[in-house]
Amino acid sequence: DTLRHRDGRRFVFLVSQADQPISVEPVAASGHLVERGGETQVHTVELAPYDVKVFELRDRW
Repeated sequence: DTLRHRDGRRFVFLVSQADQPISVEPVAASGHLVERGGETQVHTVELAPYDVKVFELRDRW
């Protein structure tokens, strides 16, 4: 799911409903994911059971 902040930033929430750790490779239709406050593009995300992680969605370079 995504959330748009009033300053224009967009955030993506990855939510695990699995009872065991999972690894996902998120694909954004437009843009790319980065760690909040970071610059490095995220390719693979490790989620613990029932974990939630938040990333910033940035426009393509």
